[in-house]
Amino acid sequence: MRKVQDPSGELPMEKPVGWERLGFYSIRRHFNCHEHARDQTKPLPTVAEWKFFQDKYHEIVDADVTFDDVVPPTLGYKFDPEAPIPPPYYAKHSPGKGRGLFASRDIIKGEKVHHGGSHLMFPDAMSWRRFVFSLPRKKACDMIDWTWTQYTPDRELRIFTAINIAIMFNGADNKLRNANVDPRSESSHTLWALRDIKKGEELLHTYEAYETNWEKVGLGEDNEYFIPKKKRFSEQLLRKRSKTPP
Repeated sequence: MRKVQDPSGELPMEKPVGWERLGFYSIRRHFNCHEHARDQTKPLPTVAEWKFFQDKYHEIVDADVTFDDVVPPTLGYKFDPEAPIPPPYYAKHSPGKGRGLFASRDIIKGEKVHHGGSHLMFPDAMSWRRFVFSLPRKKACDMIDWTWTQYTPDRELRIFTAINIAIMFNGADNKLRNANVDPRSESSHTLWALRDIKKGEELLHTYEAYETNWEKVGLGEDNEYFIPKKKRFSEQLLRKRSKTPP
């Protein structure tokens, strides 16, 4: 693995030999993302920085995708189909977690908090690699940590991201059982309030609600940097939370 030579993290890095075959964790190690993730002073991305990500996605991944939402990415996306209003949350720094999302108003149990309409699905693992390796180091680390795997309704596990503040939901602590928003199935992008949520409260969801399996999506490891996949939440547990379909 190539050592990081740009302390600022703002310059593109040379692709390592064999980058086309590297798995998720090797790529994360290549960009020294552990250090970036520990940085609790990372600023919230500006409109210009979100646009940089969007332009790169358009250039590298999908020339047909458009980013013309009337709601700026610093506020999320158009949440209400009838009005140009953002979802009921805003981004700010979360103590001990870095950046996070917080309720912009009181939210009642069972209310839709996020519908995932701005989520982006990568065509394949190679398109994700090309996108990440086109970015400066710190932006690459952001995008790596803003990537997840999830089943589609057709039961196909795919690679997803979002290029607006909706990507900043922090994970709940399963031991504390402090998730307050979650999907109702492992293929749903919609997050619902699990209880009443007060204005200003951080929104936390269960990351394990979606299966993390990098090998299955073409980003598996065949070297010493392999880290076993997480166990996903069972569909049974998700069904217990609501009998309402996603």
